Amino acid sequence: MKMKEKQFEKKAYRLSLIMYYGVFALVLLCACVGYTLQTHTQPIEKNTETIISTISYLYLMASIPFVLWYSNKKVNTLGKIEDDEQRYKEYMRIVKLKIGLVAVAFVVNIILFYLLHSYNFLYAAGIAAVALIFCKPKEEDIAVALSKDDEEEL
Repeated sequence: MKMKEKQFEKKAYRLSLIMYYGVFALVLLCACVGYTLQTHTQPIEKNTETIISTISYLYLMASIPFVLWYSNKKVNTLGKIEDDEQRYKEYMRIVKLKIGLVAVAFVVNIILFYLLHSYNFLYAAGIAAVALIFCKPKEEDIAVALSKDDEEEL
């Protein structure tokens, strides 16, 4: 049973890292495409830019604390799930949500930076990038999250 648990830990770590670094690859791709196309976009009204910037910052301020709180809360309950495969699936769902919500902010703000030519979006992307650092998967954390709670049996 322990061997199966280790396999799930390795698989979870590998897939989590692929998702994590995939976000940075996607941002790099968006930045390259945005850089080449930045001369083809027309400037928009300042009022529209302000509205989009406000929505972007509100999303950042709501999603980052929420996703970190929610993932921590859910990971702490994983030990109660008896089936290893079910625990693994639930953990991967949490990781996808955590990385995905922060990645949306990161990628969208990079795209908006090149489309609207405003440094506000670059700052927002920087905030999302820092938040993404807190989402980086660690082997030790995955091992703890995917281990069963044995305290109830004592």
